[in-house]
Amino acid sequence: MSSKEVFQTPKAKAMYPFVTKPSTKFDPEGKYKITLVLDPKGNEEHRQFLRRLKQHLDDGATQLSKKLENMPWKKHLRAEDKSDTGLYEVTFKSSFPPRIFDAAGNKINGDLNVGNGSVVRVAYSWVPYEGFKGGVALYFQAIQIIELVEYAGGEAADYGFEQEEGWNVEARFNELSGQEGKPPEENWEPGEQSPIPEDEIPF
Repeated sequence: MSSKEVFQTPKAKAMYPFVTKPSTKFDPEGKYKITLVLDPKGNEEHRQFLRRLKQHLDDGATQLSKKLENMPWKKHLRAEDKSDTGLYEVTFKSSFPPRIFDAAGNKINGDLNVGNGSVVRVAYSWVPYEGFKGGVALYFQAIQIIELVEYAGGEAADYGFEQEEGWNVEARFNELSGQEGKPPEENWEPGEQSPIPEDEIPF
């Protein structure tokens, strides 16, 4: 089996996607990358895909005539306590931007804020390596976006901040809005209860 062949993953949720802009966190030159979260117990396609990755490792060992010890996946752990979720993570990387397609197969050009939780398929190739006890590198070739969750900036929890008592921007906004005679909630929809008490409506 040739490592030059392009393979596709099953549909899976994306984590830490860098699709249109490279990540420079661990590489100053930047890497395009994406991690898929797989559920081999609850999804047969995911289970079969992990078996395929193991086959890539075995084929790479044959090519290099040596045992390769690094599995091309790792366990997915809960962020809060690092406990095992039963899920697995697989990461794909490339120095070059991947081609991007929508669910219908239309090519997408330009910036696209692909965020955590997007459901995607990844096209990839693999190459065995000998260093660090050996393994296979999975190269990020293209992505098909089935369900897009757009990235809108980091949340407090992404940086390890927990909820605390103290200064609250929403409470302060509501306080100031009330002083100026503005409704404390500006995004209420027609048919919902008015955010202004009925006896304060000026008409």
